[in-house]
Amino acid sequence: MALPLDPESSTVLIIGCGTWGSSTALWLARSGYKRVTVLDPYPVPSPISAGNDINKIVEGRARKPFESYSGPKAEFEWTGDEIRADATEAWTEDPVFKDYYHETGYIISASRPETIQALYDDEQPTPENRFTEINTAA
Repeated sequence: MALPLDPESSTVLIIGCGTWGSSTALWLARSGYKRVTVLDPYPVPSPISAGNDINKIVEGRARKPFESYSGPKAEFEWTGDEIRADATEAWTEDPVFKDYYHETGYIISASRPETIQALYDDEQPTPENRFTEINTAA
């Protein structure tokens, strides 16, 4: 059984200052830990960190009640949507992140008529959130 750490007297060493290491250090600091050290051989943000690029793709959906999900993957889909909603809320409201967050839009592609129709059915475009079809196939 692990003993709980005392935030006032515990020393925490985190190896790696990528997304996971930085996030863990931030959480510990906000939780009251006074002696947290993060080591990384690269500058921050680390150029080899998986989180160090501007092309993050996270689909932001509105929260839906668990009861609205159905099928064998309902709990998995609900959990994923909750994580995305929590992350989007943190990125847009947390003073550490909000200045760096921006909506970029996204691209969906298909080539066969039935998959194009499936995209329309799944995405349900509206006049405000519409599709722009680009036909470049020869």
